[in-house]
Amino acid sequence: MSRLIHQECGCSFSELLHRIRCQAATDFLRYGAGVGETAEKCGYKTSSQFCHAFRKQYGISPKKWQQEHT
Repeated sequence: MSRLIHQECGCSFSELLHRIRCQAATDFLRYGAGVGETAEKCGYKTSSQFCHAFRKQYGISPKKWQQEHT
């Protein structure tokens, strides 16, 4: 399965999972959810872990993204 994901998406399973979670997070953030709540709803154990993944995906913190997109 991992090989197929890498062939189709050009990334590992965990990278794809982070992409999908961060994409879902943008919906929560856009509609006013807090960073901690968003992290929990998107399956991250800590908001710190979420912030790291989000920054890696989008290049800015979730809070900054939220300020720019609401």
